[in-house]
Amino acid sequence: MSTGQNLASLMFSMQMTGYMFRNAEYRRSLLESLAGSENLGSASLSPPEVDSVEEARPLPPVAGKIKLRLSDTVETEVEASAYMAELRRETMELRRELAKSKKAEAAQGGGGGDLLTYLQGLGREDVASLTASISEDVLGAMRTLIEKILSESGVGGESFMETSGLKLRELLVWQLVTGYKLRQL
Repeated sequence: MSTGQNLASLMFSMQMTGYMFRNAEYRRSLLESLAGSENLGSASLSPPEVDSVEEARPLPPVAGKIKLRLSDTVETEVEASAYMAELRRETMELRRELAKSKKAEAAQGGGGGDLLTYLQGLGREDVASLTASISEDVLGAMRTLIEKILSESGVGGESFMETSGLKLRELLVWQLVTGYKLRQL
């Protein structure tokens, strides 16, 4: 037994969990792809060694200016050497972050693992970031779906309703899958 409001909150939580699971799965697959491409590109060098090799390698000589289009109406010119130096700095920072992430993964039990292991290895802020980018359109779709289901069932607000555990489980799994699919879309 529960109220319509409590059921709506539970349904929304399940949709958000599905959304978060899909986001985590996507991020994990990106990390695995980056690790795979890094292994192909750098043979057996570990990330710190790659950084030291990159830092030791001199930048190719670049001269002149580069035109950058920032938007349809905004263009700017920058020194090519400064632009290349900034790109190199960003690349090295991304490699350091990847190495840090790999160390954290290794400390959590290593290679691959399942999605729950990946989620457990994330820090609190990283887990929160899995749903931080959710758009108003997605939130609106979630709300609309929940309202439609509850109104068609005749459940609303603070009125009490009763259902079997099996039916509730089916509804909640459906909400989990819906959140997952909304993130995928």
